[in-house]
Amino acid sequence: LPIIETVQISRSSADQRTGRAGRTAPGYCVRLYAETDLTRQNIEPASLRSSLDLVVLRII
Repeated sequence: LPIIETVQISRSSADQRTGRAGRTAPGYCVRLYAETDLTRQNIEPASLRSSLDLVVLRII
């Protein structure tokens, strides 16, 4: 059963996804977001938003 998952991405990621649409097969990009989301250029990386304590402990 196909689903559409909504996730927040940066403007640069959205632009990159647009470039991928139709590259290997016919397709197009449809963006569904609010006008206020357009002004956000970048989203803070998950590595900066999350605690890396457990990851570091697993490496050690």
